[in-house]
Amino acid sequence: MLRYAHEKDMIISVILGWNDTAIHPAAGSEDERRYIRYAVARLGAYSNITWDLGDDLDSFRDEPWTHATGTFLEALDPYHHLATSHPTFDN
Repeated sequence: MLRYAHEKDMIISVILGWNDTAIHPAAGSEDERRYIRYAVARLGAYSNITWDLGDDLDSFRDEPWTHATGTFLEALDPYHHLATSHPTFDN
């Protein structure tokens, strides 16, 4: 899919979050970091991706996690793709 999207000049947002399930690996755990390392190793060579740490992040992660995980992701990604997060803003 990423190769096809690249041929069509499309950017794909790789969502690393787990907001569609109530079960999440522990924040900052080795399981979570292994998953992120795998995603970067498997998909990071594609030039047409952006990393998305997850939608509605504050329902299952906090700001310190977002910063630490984003920093970890940036250190892993040799191509320094754009990384984003999407908290909810309930007022």
